[in-house]
Amino acid sequence: MSSLKTTIIVPVYIGNKLEEVENCMNSLFNQTYTNFDILLIFDGKLTLDVESYLNNILQKNKKITKISFDENVGLAKALNRGIKTIQSDFIVRVDADSISKPNRLELQINHLISNPDIDVLGSMIEELRDSGKMYFQKMPLTHKDCVYEFKFRNPISHPTAIFRKTFFEKAGLYPTKYYKDEDSALWLNGFLNNCIFANLNEPLVECKLDNELLDRRKDLKGIISTFINKVRIVYKLKFGLIGYLFAIFRLIIMLSPRSILMKSYLLRNKIWKMIKRK
Repeated sequence: MSSLKTTIIVPVYIGNKLEEVENCMNSLFNQTYTNFDILLIFDGKLTLDVESYLNNILQKNKKITKISFDENVGLAKALNRGIKTIQSDFIVRVDADSISKPNRLELQINHLISNPDIDVLGSMIEELRDSGKMYFQKMPLTHKDCVYEFKFRNPISHPTAIFRKTFFEKAGLYPTKYYKDEDSALWLNGFLNNCIFANLNEPLVECKLDNELLDRRKDLKGIISTFINKVRIVYKLKFGLIGYLFAIFRLIIMLSPRSILMKSYLLRNKIWKMIKRK
């Protein structure tokens, strides 16, 4: 068992449902790796049932602490507040509506210990559709592949990320001016400051890929903000014409009807495979 300290950071907001939060927390309690603390961040008011449930487990488990905001401040500011208070060697990202596989922490932490050059590590991800079918999203494995694929998409799926605390000393905290695209902005700062990225070739997190998710992604302000940020990424990392064209292509897809957006999500693996061949 590693003597290095690990903290799992779990932001929760009013949009989270009780069943999702319970499933998320139970998946953390059932980890094969147990040397961790949990920091809950109440990002504004929660539903009464979620707040009651979380306060109950807070009273029963001394390894769980919380930070509360009176009003919703958004994911970036909530995470930054938590990161500033954490003194652990490793910081684990967990969405309150995601499920971590039982061996997630064990595999990721052991990999970081064995590869001290890696600053942030993600994994493959399973996405559960409304039909009950599971979609398996592949991610780039090596740092070189992460850099290359950042031209087209995020190199790490945010809910799967585990950071060394030193990542934030190198790259800084989450940028707060990029509406609903704080992870892309953080990855850019990581690359600009020579952080090393990698993913494990195994699905360690389960999320939902449903109409509710797509509806949230159809927020026009978020789509425009993300497009502007993608263009900034292409410019800063000198990805060239292909990068700009793909940013425009992504904008068109995000503005398309939900049915087309869903099809594009389900074709992602084929798209990334075609891109890597070129």
